[in-house]
Amino acid sequence: MSNKIEQEYLSIIDTNRFGVKTAKINNSKILTLDTFELLKKNDFKFIISRVPSENIELINFLEDHGFRIKDVQLTYKFDLGKQEINTDYLNKEINVREGNSNDIEQLKKIAIDCFWEYGHYFADSNLNKMDCMEVYKDWTINALLNKNVADKFFVAEVENRLLGYLFFKLKLAENKYYSYSGLGAVSSESRGKNVFSTLVIKSLDWAKSEGHLWQEHNVLNINYPVNKVFSKLGFSNYKSETTLHAWL
Repeated sequence: MSNKIEQEYLSIIDTNRFGVKTAKINNSKILTLDTFELLKKNDFKFIISRVPSENIELINFLEDHGFRIKDVQLTYKFDLGKQEINTDYLNKEINVREGNSNDIEQLKKIAIDCFWEYGHYFADSNLNKMDCMEVYKDWTINALLNKNVADKFFVAEVENRLLGYLFFKLKLAENKYYSYSGLGAVSSESRGKNVFSTLVIKSLDWAKSEGHLWQEHNVLNINYPVNKVFSKLGFSNYKSETTLHAWL
């Protein structure tokens, strides 16, 4: 039974990173007291869950049993079959290309610059902040090098200096692909120059040329500049999810 529980719930990457046995559960139907007891019996110490924000009853239930809200994310969608790509915010001085292994050190610096104190890991005072930072560094570099993590990795540069990045995983719907953004960032010194807008516009061009149905992006509800970018480029918010943590 223990092996089956671990296969179903165990987050290996979080367990290894934070040094506590961690479960990741995003299926609302199994967020029950029976599941929590089962995890306790199998020595799990930490649970991460992401649930639909509109399910207030479930969120309140989880709060009543020790969970705490750590972030809220919005999902934006651009319908490539019905919408025209808006190029008004394209910075033509920026070169957008596919990332490669020569970019690793610059990408790490951008990740450190952008993601300190960002997201649900940093919102949890029980977690070491340096370990939280590794989440974003590892995710970025793994996405660059591993096609199981990301299918497309864009970087924005001017004169061989990286300004930002954005990567995607392909998913299937109706037997066709859509592109789903994993993570994007722009260095603090490069903001206000339409760098992120340019990355998104170029990624939409790529997605349309590949025949994708649509493109999706997740962003924290309090990341106001990025929310503004998606709105001005014609994306629509169609989903919200809340991330909660519990310590057993």
